[in-house]
Amino acid sequence: MTKSESSRRQFIAGAAAGAALAALPRAGAAQAKPKSLVYSTYGGDYGKWVKDGFEDHFTKATGIALVHDVGQNPERYQKLKAHKDSPKFHIVHLQDRFLYLAARDGLLETIDYAKVPNAAPIPALFKAPHWLHYQYLSIGIIYNVKAVGDRPPKNWEDLLDARYKGKIFIDDFQHFGLHAVVAIALAQGGSYANVDPGFTFIRRMKETLAPRFISTSQEGMKLLQTGGVHAAIWQQARAFRLKRQGHPIEYVVPQTGDVAVPYGNAIVKGAGHKEWAEAYLNVTADPKLQGAFVSGEIQANPTHPQATPTPEIAKLIARPAGAKQFTLDYAEVLPRLDEWTQRWNKEIAS
Repeated sequence: MTKSESSRRQFIAGAAAGAALAALPRAGAAQAKPKSLVYSTYGGDYGKWVKDGFEDHFTKATGIALVHDVGQNPERYQKLKAHKDSPKFHIVHLQDRFLYLAARDGLLETIDYAKVPNAAPIPALFKAPHWLHYQYLSIGIIYNVKAVGDRPPKNWEDLLDARYKGKIFIDDFQHFGLHAVVAIALAQGGSYANVDPGFTFIRRMKETLAPRFISTSQEGMKLLQTGGVHAAIWQQARAFRLKRQGHPIEYVVPQTGDVAVPYGNAIVKGAGHKEWAEAYLNVTADPKLQGAFVSGEIQANPTHPQATPTPEIAKLIARPAGAKQFTLDYAEVLPRLDEWTQRWNKEIAS
């Protein structure tokens, strides 16, 4: 980080703390101010970045500590379900699919957006009655410039080239594998009712290229950093991080489009201290903090339209003219998710 970037982030931190104070629950609210809230969130580097980017500002403004309960999305969602009648945490931080599942299962409180004023300009795509997204990343094609040479992949089909045998990875179904299957299916004439093209593609890749299947971001980063793979179906945010670090990595939006994957927070139903949890959601919706977050260690996209990344990052994450993108339609996905999961386990994971 340069000196100017550091100064900018310090200024943002002070401004954001002041803004957060303005939206805090007033004294005499129904619930007394707690000393801490339990936050179901990610561990590892991403968990640290979220703490630095949002949590510390909330704690500075309120004096309330956020105590972590960490894990991957599937495990934390299952824990949320298992303790429905006696919640173990107050706020939960999840990927899009798992927020939809938690809302479907009746595990989340309805957010009072009057108490989350920073969220007002955020598009409806990124906020719902039960959760609020603060960033989204994109799933597309990643490749090593030096290894691939002058024939870079442009479409999903290009990734079936024999030169990628043993040198390509994809996430498992519980992470971004779902998004990849649907994106490829739709690109090849399928639909939510017919994702055969997506499964057929991944099965062909498995049979002919022996791809690596990963379950954590750390695995993907290591493979790309060491040259263990030359291509991947993966997230642009980590690819751009590697590129900033000097690795010969590029991200490609397939001609048929990539898929956006939002991340957000929700308030656990029945856990208590709802107004203070809403105050934290308001901090995550602060445009200054979102701009600083995506300008820091992870180059995702902010959800607030007034969030401003640094010029360097704005240029890095700018999408090509005419590039297509979509988000999954979970009204179509959720009724089919169990069937698709079983199919992946049978055809791909076995």
